[in-house]
Amino acid sequence: MIIPRNMRIDFADAPLIWSRNQAFATIINAGSAAAVAFEGYLAKVMARARDELGDRNPAVTREIDLFIAQEGHHYRVHKAYNKRLYARYPKARAFEAELSETLRIQLETRSLAYNLAFSAGFENFACYMAKYQFTRGLAYFEGADRRMATLWLWHAAEEFEHRTACN
Repeated sequence: MIIPRNMRIDFADAPLIWSRNQAFATIINAGSAAAVAFEGYLAKVMARARDELGDRNPAVTREIDLFIAQEGHHYRVHKAYNKRLYARYPKARAFEAELSETLRIQLETRSLAYNLAFSAGFENFACYMAKYQFTRGLAYFEGADRRMATLWLWHAAEEFEHRTACN
């Protein structure tokens, strides 16, 4: 079951190297830049699918609405963290902008079926990454800044919840 959780995290003084493993924190920070681009894109794709579906399947429509709500929360929380990240690493903002533009063009020029297939593939990859975070990767969160661990473990848990919404 998909349950949108409206997380509120204050990143004002969150460390940018928030894990004891600097490489892990750096890779995950790059993922936050990508998250904003992907979360917005995925919500738009699924909104188009919902509109196309109409009222033919209320249960699927409800699942799509919950998926969009979760992605919206992810977008907002990552956007808040990224303000801090980009103050220190301004080139990361360009990465987010470039990825957002690439996904915007894809959404405008490719069919809904193509974008749904792309979204399903992306969500399957995200689910795999979430599984990693809760298994072998969990050690990287030990001793980590609590706010950042909360951000990423919350996001990962919700990836499991909505793993079937795009399929």
